[in-house]
Amino acid sequence: ATAHQVMRITSLDGLMLPQSEVFCSDLPVESHSWRHALAVSPTSEVFVSVAAGQEGDFKQDWRYGSVMRLSADGKSQPFASGLHECLGIAFHPQSGSLWATDESPETIGFEVHPDELNVLQADGDYGWPFCYADRKPDPKLGSIGICQATEPALMALPSLSTPAGMAFGESLQADPLYRSMLYVALNGSLHGKRQQGFRLMAMPLTDVGRISGWGIDLITGWSVDGEAWGRPRDVAVGPVSVSSSQRKV
Repeated sequence: ATAHQVMRITSLDGLMLPQSEVFCSDLPVESHSWRHALAVSPTSEVFVSVAAGQEGDFKQDWRYGSVMRLSADGKSQPFASGLHECLGIAFHPQSGSLWATDESPETIGFEVHPDELNVLQADGDYGWPFCYADRKPDPKLGSIGICQATEPALMALPSLSTPAGMAFGESLQADPLYRSMLYVALNGSLHGKRQQGFRLMAMPLTDVGRISGWGIDLITGWSVDGEAWGRPRDVAVGPVSVSSSQRKV
């Protein structure tokens, strides 16, 4: 996914130069919404997120603050809405459900809006810009009635932790503990408290794929004494070749 379109790359067999073509040019083009997360479902459907940086965006185009399903001809169709800044989506390896991170806005003030981890339902509304936190009405836009009709988050994350890319660890060649985890890159924020993000979090899952605990910091150190020198954006999981005497992530 580029800023304004989704590309399809073919001939990745090492024998030919990769060929690319535009699969979808049906994305909003405002510059502040250039970040997209991309995932392919178990049934080979393509899903893409569209971030929204301003409250008025959704009035101009329904695709702002949403996750879309792309049809076979590359046209965008609504799937889930109310996601302020979804920077990571991934399909659960067991249930096939679509999980998503969401960086909440700061319209009320820093450290008020918790960030979120969501399980997306078709046609689900996850609150933005009318609601925040556990379906609380925005003072200017929301109401109790509107917010009660929205979907609650699976897990609230610390504000300003900025959850971004995510991946399930099922395909890791590692101990079962690591294969049964969800990995989330916390991008962090340059505003307010700087110890919330800047890390790779690993959340343990049960045998049926439900979150069983808050999680652990798998990798840290991108922020030292409140000064950030790096911001992890995404995480990818794949098989790792290791010797029989040593297995690692």
